[in-house]
Amino acid sequence: METVSSNKKPNKIVIFGLDNCGKTSISLILQRKNILSFFTSLSPTRDYDTQLFKDKNSDSEFVIWDLGGQEQHRDKHLKNLLSEYMVGTNKLIFVIDIQDIERYDLALDYLNKVILELKSGKVKVRITIFLHKFDSGIDLDEELISGLKHKIEEIISNDFEYKMYTTSIYAAFKRTLTT
Repeated sequence: METVSSNKKPNKIVIFGLDNCGKTSISLILQRKNILSFFTSLSPTRDYDTQLFKDKNSDSEFVIWDLGGQEQHRDKHLKNLLSEYMVGTNKLIFVIDIQDIERYDLALDYLNKVILELKSGKVKVRITIFLHKFDSGIDLDEELISGLKHKIEEIISNDFEYKMYTTSIYAAFKRTLTT
């Protein structure tokens, strides 16, 4: 990746989710920063972090807004969602830590609040849900995961174009090692 230098407006991606769900790791993967040392020194995002870069593979420019997931930041992000974060946004990524079962309800509540704000502002944006930390070797109850997916579908309904994926940062490292 290289720093953006043209006057072309970059594609804007905003990443939401609870604290410690993997938003910053996903931001690094999107920037193709697949070097293990980047991931070993991560600290919680305070408020928000923006990264502007150019993808050499597609020659597209991007700005990623990684929004801090601690409770005090979530409240601020919801308050400023329409006036600041969603202006010019091409894609919203919402991340749920698939291993943090005790906080599924909290994550779903936050997703619901984001969706309600988008609806109230009549904002149409593509949404991607990452059920993250779906790492190999982790034994997760398929019925529980199916229930989580169903609840997400009910929250988003047909009001938005969306896709849902199970993700793991290990997949990015595996891809890097085999290419």
